Amino acid sequence: MKKNLTLRLFIITSIFISIILILILSLQSIFFEKFYINKKMNTLKSEITKFKIAYSYNYDNKPELFKSMQDFEINNNAKIAIFSNKGEIMFLSDPNKQMDDIVLQMLKEAFKKSSKTTDFSSTLNEGKVTANIFASENKDIKNIVCLAPISLESINDNIIISVSPLQTIKEASLVIKDFYPYALFLGVLGIVFLSIIYSNLISKPLKDINKTAFKMANLDFSEQCTVDREDEIGNLAKTLNFLSLNLSNSLNALKKYNNKLKDDIEKEKRIENMRKDFIANVSHELKTPISLIEGYAEGLKDNIAKDDQKDFYVDVIIDEAHNMESLLNDMLDLSQLESGSFNLHIDSFNIKPLINHALKKFKGLMETKNINVSVDVSDNLVIGDKIRIEQVLNNFISNAIKNTIEKGSISISSRIEQKPYKSNIDNDYKTKDYLFVEVFNTNSNIPKEELNNIWDKFYKIDKSRDRSKGGTGLGLSIVKNILEKHNSVYGAFNKLDGVCFYFSLEIDSIKC
Repeated sequence: MKKNLTLRLFIITSIFISIILILILSLQSIFFEKFYINKKMNTLKSEITKFKIAYSYNYDNKPELFKSMQDFEINNNAKIAIFSNKGEIMFLSDPNKQMDDIVLQMLKEAFKKSSKTTDFSSTLNEGKVTANIFASENKDIKNIVCLAPISLESINDNIIISVSPLQTIKEASLVIKDFYPYALFLGVLGIVFLSIIYSNLISKPLKDINKTAFKMANLDFSEQCTVDREDEIGNLAKTLNFLSLNLSNSLNALKKYNNKLKDDIEKEKRIENMRKDFIANVSHELKTPISLIEGYAEGLKDNIAKDDQKDFYVDVIIDEAHNMESLLNDMLDLSQLESGSFNLHIDSFNIKPLINHALKKFKGLMETKNINVSVDVSDNLVIGDKIRIEQVLNNFISNAIKNTIEKGSISISSRIEQKPYKSNIDNDYKTKDYLFVEVFNTNSNIPKEELNNIWDKFYKIDKSRDRSKGGTGLGLSIVKNILEKHNSVYGAFNKLDGVCFYFSLEIDSIKC
């Protein structure tokens, strides 16, 4: 019961109404008859007083007198008669004095009993109206007898007697007692009806509010209170909905900030790991040339080298210095690209002459390895930074030369593809033409698990870091940053007889 508000309200209402019913029925059972008798006696005394006054005015108007007596009997369910002070009947309601013998006997008996009372004489002398209860001779019926003396010309010559049987009072009381079960039944119906009202007005709305509050406690803000009322419960529901909305927004914001914080922490960790890797890689890359320069310089200083070896020592020192310079230049270049401080100089240019120019720079290396080169590139104008795209081509071509065996082949080709984009003017989807440039070299493959790692700084497929193959490990990382700034689609994939590197540039449709 403690957990069910509707049941508690039902029990409290039942007890309350039951107590009221019991009190009403008990008081009615105990006091109703007495109250009714007193009320009847006072009413008769009041009515007979009024008749007494009418009789004084209508003493000589016999028809009006009889009419007043008849009205009195009808209105008060009583019989009335006017006696002389000697007990003789002067007037009855019927002008011919025709009356039921039992009623007539009851009136005479009432006068006789009243005249035998001790206060009868004082009643006549003082002229006051009295009412008493007398039993009939057979003891079965009790009557209210109302006595009112009439004095005309200061002489107490007549007495008005009214008799009303108590049987009707008892019958009314019995009828009321018989009505008690029906009253009890109505009381039960009232309890059930009030319980339904309590349930609809209080319990059900509170259950809905509690259901929503329980979900809120479990951080579920999807459900809203549906209680639509203007009272205190309705205000509570609206306040709970407002609180749910604010908590939901706050929680979402907190999650957003928390995720951002996690991302920032992860980013800091990645940066820290990159910093450590960068320092380790730079140290590794610089350690060898510095050691070589130091060793050969000390050899020159100590005159270890013969005359014909001095030029070799000097050449080694110069080569390693160039390697260190190349590494530092690549590091500075990559730093600028990653910092975002570098701005591209976007223009329209023909990529085919740029590819031919890049190939001329590597002509000697390709002839040394007897590499066959083929170019099949369309003559299109593209949009981009010409100098940076040349840097991309140089890297792809130099890597192709390094990874191609003697008498191998390199092919550079292009294809055009259309890509959809969303227009900022009419918010509709349109297409643009892109030129894809592919650099393919034979006789080598990149392990599948390495394809995504080759774009990382200082990453080399050759784990031994063989210096004879050259390279700082920064070339493809620089290419990656350049192409991403151009919003280019780029990558590498293996073919059966080699590896293909590719990138895309938007075709200048206006100038074309």
